Amino acid sequence: MRKAAILALTVTLTTLTVFSAPSGAAWGAEGAGGGRSFGETLGAPGSLAGVGSCTNIVLGPRVILTWTATPSVFASGYDVLRSTTNGGPYTVVGFASGRNTVTYTDTTVAGNTTYYYRLRAVIGSWKSPNTAQVTATTPLLCL
Repeated sequence: MRKAAILALTVTLTTLTVFSAPSGAAWGAEGAGGGRSFGETLGAPGSLAGVGSCTNIVLGPRVILTWTATPSVFASGYDVLRSTTNGGPYTVVGFASGRNTVTYTDTTVAGNTTYYYRLRAVIGSWKSPNTAQVTATTPLLCL
């Protein structure tokens, strides 16, 4: 008498997306269940600076932020994070579109107030580490 052999085969299909790494990019491997996946590290922008001033058009306060662009050529822009508390927590208050954008003007500020800012590069759901915090204080009165 012959017994039939039963073979169980499981196949998992995934989508493979290949990115070419810009020079200086860091690649890492991680995975669960022995699998491996690779991801590129999104570089943070640098040299964030901020200054509080008055706008010329509406006579209201503003904060102008400047920074150096991320070295990651695939970044789509920057999240602008702000807090009124030293060290956070921070809230995203704006987005500066484009990797080569290096300024942002925050006009949603009040006069005579100190704000704390951080910035991070983004592409899709990827986010770089935050920059160091900078402080900007708006003027008491804008005329």
